Order: sequence, then structure tokens, then C-alpha cells
Amino acid sequence: MSNGTQVRKPTSPLRDALRLFMRNKPAVFALVMIVLLAVAAASGQMFVGKAPTEDQLKLIEKAEVTGDTLDLDVNPSAVADHTRTELKDTFLPPFSESRATPGKIYYLGTDDLGRDVLARLWNGSSISLTIGFLAVGISVLLGITLGGIAGFFGRSRVRLPLLAMLLAAAAGGILWAAELEAAAYPLLIVAGGCFVVQLVMALMGKRFKSAIAFGVVMLLFVGVQFYNRGVESGTPEGRTFQHASLVADQSYELVRAIRDLGSAVKLIEDGDPAAISDEARRAAQLDIEHRQAAIDLLLAENALVVHEAQLEIVERGIPEREQRIEHLKSLSLPEDVKVEEDVLEGDKKRLEGLKAKTAELQKALEAARAKHDEAVKLTAAEVKLQGSNDLMERRADLRNKVVSKFRAERDNRFETLVKGKLLNGETRYGAYRLLRHFLTAVLLYLLLVVTSLLVAADSQAAAGESKNPLSKLFIPTINVDDLVMRFTEIMLTIPVLFLILMVLALFERDVYIVMAVIGLTSWMGTTRFVRAEILSLREQDFIQAARALGVSDFRIIWRHLVPNAISPVLVSATIGVAGAVLAESTLSFLGIGAGPDQDTWGKILSDGRLFLQDATWLTWIPGIAILITVLSFNLLGEGLREAFNPKAARPVNCFIGGQAPRCLSPFRCRVAR
Repeated sequence: MSNGTQVRKPTSPLRDALRLFMRNKPAVFALVMIVLLAVAAASGQMFVGKAPTEDQLKLIEKAEVTGDTLDLDVNPSAVADHTRTELKDTFLPPFSESRATPGKIYYLGTDDLGRDVLARLWNGSSISLTIGFLAVGISVLLGITLGGIAGFFGRSRVRLPLLAMLLAAAAGGILWAAELEAAAYPLLIVAGGCFVVQLVMALMGKRFKSAIAFGVVMLLFVGVQFYNRGVESGTPEGRTFQHASLVADQSYELVRAIRDLGSAVKLIEDGDPAAISDEARRAAQLDIEHRQAAIDLLLAENALVVHEAQLEIVERGIPEREQRIEHLKSLSLPEDVKVEEDVLEGDKKRLEGLKAKTAELQKALEAARAKHDEAVKLTAAEVKLQGSNDLMERRADLRNKVVSKFRAERDNRFETLVKGKLLNGETRYGAYRLLRHFLTAVLLYLLLVVTSLLVAADSQAAAGESKNPLSKLFIPTINVDDLVMRFTEIMLTIPVLFLILMVLALFERDVYIVMAVIGLTSWMGTTRFVRAEILSLREQDFIQAARALGVSDFRIIWRHLVPNAISPVLVSATIGVAGAVLAESTLSFLGIGAGPDQDTWGKILSDGRLFLQDATWLTWIPGIAILITVLSFNLLGEGLREAFNPKAARPVNCFIGGQAPRCLSPFRCRVAR
């Protein structure tokens, strides 16, 4: 108290926002629920899993002595097992006692295989919530970046090289995806040429930071590609995978060629006047025969490639096993030494047998090569024409015997490559498994795009400051705001479900791939929020002061504008987590999200829908978990919106220094006169 006037200490905007948030009881309750869910997700990986047996515990203890790495798929600290089946305990309702293990209580019941629903739900929480958070992280990062660029640089004009590069790259990528390589190559070359022009302009304008950043990312990208190619061409496992992929791709191309010829021959048989000429038919038939001969040669080569890979693997394993024997002798483990010595003797005998078979396979390959050379000499007049029915049977036979077989062979060889183990259990090509992953490829391409845009921005700035002949190419076109927002609107038209189906057709089914696709296709709302906030903030006095002090544009965006525009992003992010959890649950429910060994809430719900009449708890328990999670994040987002929205705050009366201001919000205070 001072002179009878109450004085209130000034508070920060963050403290006022926290005070308003704490008044919102539903939002506080939602925050507590989210914290509990996060704890459940974190502990799910630690305490859920298959408990080791006594023999497995002995193996673990022994591995600690020998320095081996075990992959037993067990969790020594597990208190619940989400994979254990007990047929005596099928369809037990919640809070039931086990029939097989007296005293054991199933608090959420069991499913059709006797698995504990609580353990499955606990394990699935870690996957579902992780996907939600990481997908939203990708979305927020992209949204803030593009929204900041659109809001701050919106009035600037995109110069001709950048616009041409973007349009050519987008059109070339679409044509490439449509397998129209001949039309895609010129566009991609144009895009590359436009980028080179911009890189040269940036260097001439002494804008070295963006050029160095792009160079580092490009070296990283090329290094990863060369390393992956080196593993696939320089290792026996990689060569078998590479050759199986070659056979699968070329045989599929032959199937398509036979299909196209079959359609054309069908028109001839039906008497259609639009049918191809006899000369064109013979040329197409000749091309098919040549391709068939190439496939037959590839099949003979594949047998030798696989054989030589087995030979190299055995040769490589012999000295490794000898080193292991010496290691076990130093640890005084005679029983293990005896086992390893017996295996070593077997490997040496196997090596002798493989060497003896090499000459036989080489002779078979020479015969196949001679047959291929004879087939190549065929002319159109000598080729035997086939009818549409014969071509259809030939295509089906080729698909069943070669295409399907070698597509499965390619997958098996790739799995052998990425999961190959050393004798002590360590992953042989661990770096390849990481660098070959879908998420790694997405990250590298994003880095390339970002650094390319940085180079383009610097080149445009340099073109406006210099008067060299190259700057005449930088003709202003569309403004930045229109370009970003039109791109955002195009992304809004992409059906996410179809995109996920396409991605999963190219890669193995994995929820983390789904997470990346969700994140890459859900940033548009954040972009609009950030753009709208920055448009209202960029003309404020503190931004003008930063410009007067010479602060760079990107520093103004990330250090001044984005922190002040973060409130709608937080709201969008919390609601986005709920949307990502719902999207993942929907995809897993449809059977296209989670892998076969991944338990998610959507997958648990999908498994339970088959037993709605027998065990209703198998559907409403995971359904309630999804409901609580989505509702909690939505309530939290609503609470944050009210806390960070000055216009939504109630007027607060306060006294500062004897004056009686009327605080309309925690951020805007007007002194009452």
C-alpha cells in the first residue's frame, strides 16, 4: 500500500497466459491426462514385452561374459507381455482371474488368443502417441517455415529462374512418377540449369553461406548414395539383392510389352480398322523375343551370382570363426570352443562343395549366353507370331514363374542384407540399414530443397544489387505470397489416404512411414496461421527497429516474428496431434498402417471388431483410449487458444502508480483517463 493506493507488480505475458490457462479447468484436466498418457507411452517400451525364460537369462549372462550381442526379442524388465497367448484364457472380461495362472488378474480382459488387452493397449500407446508427436513436429516445422516466408517476403517478386526451376522440377517429377522418362529428362535438365544460374549469381554476389550449406548437404546426399550403392555392389548379400531386383524389373517390363502386343493383336483378330500393321506386329514380336532371351540369360546369371555370394560368405566366415575360437579359448570356455570348431569343419567342407559346383554353373551360363546370342540374331521375318490367347498365357506364365518369384526374392535378399549379423550378433551393415530407410531419404530431400531455396533467395537478392549481364535473366514474375499459397492450396487437394497407399506399395508397411506421410501432408493449416499472424506483425515498430539495426531477414523471422506468432501454432499443434492419432488409428484399423509386429490402438480396435457379439470390451476399450487422447488434446488446444488470445481474456482492474488503468488483456493495457 502506498498513499492508500494498491500497487500491483507488473507481470509478463507468459505469466498472464499461464494464469488464464489455469482458470480453464477442462484444459488443466486435459493437460494432466496428456501427461499421464505420455508417462504410459514412455513406460510402455520399458515394461511391456516378452519376459526371458531361465535359459534365455543364462544366455544373456553368458553374452555379457563373451561380449556377444543377443537378439532374443525379450525384455528383462518386462512386467506385462502383449504377445503371450493363453488359449485357456480367451475372451475373459475385465477384472477376471486367469484360468491357467491362479491369482493373475486381467484388468482389461483378454482377446480371442488369450492376450492381455491391458498389455497390448499399454504397448500400443507408445507407438500411437509417438507417431502423433513426430508427425506434428514435421508439420509444424514446415508450416512455420513456409508461413514465415509467405508472410514476411510476400510482397517480394519471384524471379524468372526460380519460378522456372520450381515449375520444371514439379512437372518433371510428375512425369517421372508416371514413368514417362523421355518427357521428364528435358524438364529436369531445365530445372538443373536454372539452379546453376542462381548458384553462380549467388557466388558472384558474394553470398557464400547458402552456397556452402547447399554444398555440404549435396556432399552428404551423394555420400549416402555412394555408400548405399557400395554396400549393394561390394558385398555378397548386396549383389544378390541387386541382381534379384534387376531380374524382377526387366521381367515386369517384358510382361508389360506382352500385354501391349496382346491388346494390339486382339484388335487384329476382331477386325478393327485401328489395328496395327503386320510389319509393326512383327517388330513388336521380335522385341519381345529379344527381351525374353535377355531374361533367360539373367536367370542363368542369377544362379551363378547367388552361388558366388554363398561361396564368398563361407570364405569370409572361416577366418571370422577362427578369431572367435581364439577369443573363446582366452575366456576358458572349452564347450563353446568345441561347438565352434565343429561348425568350422562343416564350413570348410561346404566351401569345398561350393567350389566344385562353380564350374558346372559357369558351363550352364555359357550355354545360356550362346542361346541368347542366337535369339538376338533373329529377324522380323523369322519370328513366329503368336495370337492373343497365346500371348495371354505367356504373360501369365512369366508373371507366375519369374515376376512374382523374383519380387519375393528381392524382398528376401534385402531383408538378409539389412539384418545380416556378425558371429557375435552385431549387425553387419547397421549404417546401411539406417541410411536406406524411408525417413532418411525424406530428411535428405527436405534438406536439399531447403538449401536450394536459400541459394535462390540469395541469388535474387544479389541480382537486385548487381548490374552484371547475368542479372538481366532475373525478371520479376509472381509474388512470393501467391506462389506459397497456391502451392499450399495444391497440397490441400492431394488425397492423403491414396498417397499413403502409394508409399506403402513402394516400401514395407511401417507406422513410421505413415507418420512421415502424415507430417508431410498436414502442414498447410499451420502455414496459413503463421502467415496471417506475421502479416499483422511485420509492420510493428519493433520489426522496423530491427530492420533499422541491420538485422537479417531470416533472423527477424526466427527471433522476433515466429515467437510472437507462436500461439496459433501451439493451438494447431495440439489439435494436430489429435488428428494424427486419429489418422494412424484409422489406417491401422483398415489394415494399411501398422506392420504385423506393431500393436497400435487402431489395430487392436480392428482385431476386436470381429468379436462384437462375443467380447464387446475388445472394441470399446481401445475406442475409449482413442477418445480420451483426442478429447484431451482438443481441450488442451482450446485452453491454449483462450490463454494466448488477448481478445478472449476478461477485463481485469488493476492499479499502477496511483493511476487506474483498465487492462483489457494480459498483453494490451490502456490507461483510463
